Order: sequence, then structure tokens, then C-alpha cells
Amino acid sequence: MSVLADLLPFSVSERWITERPGDGDALALWACVRCVRRAPADGWTAARDAERACLRAAEVCPEDPTPWLALLGLMHSLAVPPRDAVPVWTEAVTRAPWHRGAYHRLLRYLSPRGHGSVADMMDFARQGAARAPHGSPLALLPVAARVELVAHRQRQTPLGADSHWNEPLAGAEIDSALTDWFHTAAAPHAEAVADLNILAFALVRAHRPSDTAPVFRRIGRRMTPHPWELLPEPERTFLYWRDRDRGRRGR
Repeated sequence: MSVLADLLPFSVSERWITERPGDGDALALWACVRCVRRAPADGWTAARDAERACLRAAEVCPEDPTPWLALLGLMHSLAVPPRDAVPVWTEAVTRAPWHRGAYHRLLRYLSPRGHGSVADMMDFARQGAARAPHGSPLALLPVAARVELVAHRQRQTPLGADSHWNEPLAGAEIDSALTDWFHTAAAPHAEAVADLNILAFALVRAHRPSDTAPVFRRIGRRMTPHPWELLPEPERTFLYWRDRDRGRRGR
């Protein structure tokens, strides 16, 4: 739904909601489009309209977390304090307890680049990973939080921004992501490529080449901008580490 909201012409969702005003899917897409592409730029009246669209979609689709996640995105764009956003996130995860996107959205919300703090973000990430079932991609949350920390520190002081990858706790968090998610038999999820790139980035920064190789094999050509954009030469770094393992196997 997020992909559709980002890429479809606005007229498509507008026509759908006009032709089928009571359709749950049409309402959910309309809410996402209003929150992602129109409300943040169009002022408070548009924001209120987007909020009403989310609540209407939630009313028609009471079991769907999507309207609540759209509302959470709207609140993030409007810099609503986290204490007011958490209840909206709770509505989403009540409907989908281990929804990967829901956890990552709140992680960004709680990050120092969002509207929270390092402590808020790290506590949330660790608690989410600890509670998640075995095989869940939420095992990666603390690693994703450390990537957010790199981005935050780069804004403060570029030198040594990612030195925290050498901390023992960082190594334990990476180990948990590998054991509890990557090396399990869990089926690929919709955002697996994004998670694989986060894991590969962390392994590269932590200088763990033996663990990095199988992750890059699973990624293949599917490099994502985040988090490689945090490096001076993103594509060159990605290709070096991806092809490093291929060269070794070819010898």
C-alpha cells in the first residue's frame, strides 16, 4: 500500500474513492496518499482531512493496521510528540502484532533524527527484538537502530560516527540478528531486501567478512539506497564487498 501511495498518480486513488466511497481498500489507499503526498505540504486543513481519511478507513476496515500506520506517518511529518504517536502505533500492532513496517516506523519516530532520543530508540529496539518470535525480522531492530545512530552522529560530527560498531553489545546484537532471523527458515517478507542491506552494512562496518559473504549472496544485485548512502561512495563500497566473496570463490 505504501508503494502504491508513493508511485500511483494522485488521480487514480481519487477516482477510486469517488467511484467506490465505501470500499475498504480504496479508503485505505486514499488515506495513505493523503498522508504521504498531500497533507504535509498543504497545511493544517489538509492534515485534518488526512486524519479524517485515516479514521474513516479504520472504521470501515477495523482489522487492518494500514490506516493507523498512515496516521502515524502523518504525525511524524507534523512533528507530533512521540507520547501522542505511541497510542496510534499501538492500534496498528494490536491488529498485526509483529508487523515489520510498524516497528520500523516507530523506530524512526523515536530516533534522534525523528522526534525522540538515542535512549528512547535503543530501548524500543531492544525490547521489540527481545519479544519477537524466532524467525521474525524484528530481530534486526537493534541493528537498524545503530544505523540510525550513525546517521544522527554524522550530522553532529562526521569523524568516528560509526565507531560504536566495535562495542561488545553491537556484536551481540548482530549475532542475534543472524541467529534469530537470517539463519532461520523463515519465509522472505515484503521488506526482506531492505533488512538484508541493513544487516550487510552493519557487518561491513563491524569488519566481519566471513559473516558478510552469505548476506551479500542473498542480496545479489538488489542494493538499496539506505543505509549505503551514509558512506562517501555507496555503490563502490557495496560492489566491493559483494564481489569480494565472488572473487574468493572463483580462485
